[in-house]
Amino acid sequence: MDANSIFGAFEQISNLSEIVEQRRRKYEELRGLKAKVCGNCDHWMKSSCGPEKEEKQFKSCGSIACCDFKIKPWVSEKIDVCNLELKEIESSI
Repeated sequence: MDANSIFGAFEQISNLSEIVEQRRRKYEELRGLKAKVCGNCDHWMKSSCGPEKEEKQFKSCGSIACCDFKIKPWVSEKIDVCNLELKEIESSI
């Protein structure tokens, strides 16, 4: 085995490692976007937020969502984009 093939193998491993890390980060991003928390809810910080307006409960963006949870339109769109990006990343593995 010559030095070029050894370095070539290291480069391939490095590239694969980078792609796997990109995939991990994309999964994490998707997990955050899909989380049923107030920050992802279309009612959060609006007068339509029942727990905050009617029951006087403070709701931060990370609070557990109530039964009226409705995903924000832009979050839903971002999930679709992330899914496409994830497919693209996984196709390069």
